[in-house]
Amino acid sequence: MTSRTGMAVSRRRTIRSSIPWQSPIPSLLRAALGAVLAIGTAILALPTPAVAGVNQWTGNGPHGATVLGSIAVSPNYVSDHTVFAGTQSGGLIKSVDGGATWARVNSGLGWVHPQSVAVSPAYATDQTVFIGGDDGVSKSTNGGASWSAMNTGLTNTQVRAVALSPGYATDRTVFAGTWGGGLFKSTNGGGSWAAIGLANAPVLAVALSPGYASDQTVFAGQWGGGLFKSTNGGATWLQYGSNRYVTSIGLSAGYASDQTAFVVSAGNVIKSTNGGASWLAANTGLPSGSVKTIGLSPGYSGDGTVFAGTYFNGVFKSTNRGATWSPVSAGLTDTRVLSTIGLSPAYATDQTL
Repeated sequence: MTSRTGMAVSRRRTIRSSIPWQSPIPSLLRAALGAVLAIGTAILALPTPAVAGVNQWTGNGPHGATVLGSIAVSPNYVSDHTVFAGTQSGGLIKSVDGGATWARVNSGLGWVHPQSVAVSPAYATDQTVFIGGDDGVSKSTNGGASWSAMNTGLTNTQVRAVALSPGYATDRTVFAGTWGGGLFKSTNGGGSWAAIGLANAPVLAVALSPGYASDQTVFAGQWGGGLFKSTNGGATWLQYGSNRYVTSIGLSAGYASDQTAFVVSAGNVIKSTNGGASWLAANTGLPSGSVKTIGLSPGYSGDGTVFAGTYFNGVFKSTNRGATWSPVSAGLTDTRVLSTIGLSPAYATDQTL
């Protein structure tokens, strides 16, 4: 079957994870990160016929438009079934039926390979989406129908990570991590940017506390530079280790109370339950040095569920807060899981990734 854009469609899904601090970069990590043809296999699936809860995946396309680095799920997925994905050959694509069909939404973008996609927490009303790539940051306020460049003050336009404040609708705060230019912050919806440090190495991962409005907590991970935390919105930073290769950061939805963070560094997973003051390896059952990305259940505080996507070994799942992991890749035809993991906001009931 093909969509209106000519892209063949089927059905599919994905996941991610992290490593211990000072370990050297496995050669496969260096090769995979530098490869332009990095393939992500995690696209959101429909709530029916197969769910992660039964350890079964079904293809969810689109074939011919390889997912590169990011998948973003609407916070209202239960009702609007909307998913965005950045691809290598098709630019940005969008599905409004949980991934059954896809359409390109590139008007105003030109030739772009989105490395990061972020959907406004208030998407139902503001229809706002941001993407980051080699041309900087672009923004849409009509669900992707059209786009505008938002690069004023962005002195490095090789953007690899975009993260929005949970209170974006009121504080208009956006962070953008770049390849070699450090971390940038906007407090006017991307209208202008200011550099806020971390320019010594590429910033590949940024995560904001769910309680950012009150705690102003931001985590940022660098490729080869380390893991950093700020509790004043990025004004100052505390570094956790220097020689760390961070590709993914996941915070518990209950971070304000449980202080839980997962980080993927050099292909392995580490975990903190005290806001980053101390870290422990959380890799039992995971293939060594192979994790690329991590995703926590929206109900992590109660269900303790975490997913990890790997470079060559498919998807792994933990239901005991990262203490142990088991493979959940049945049905995956491509076990290279290199893009972000998108979980339904209603994962507790629909079990959809």
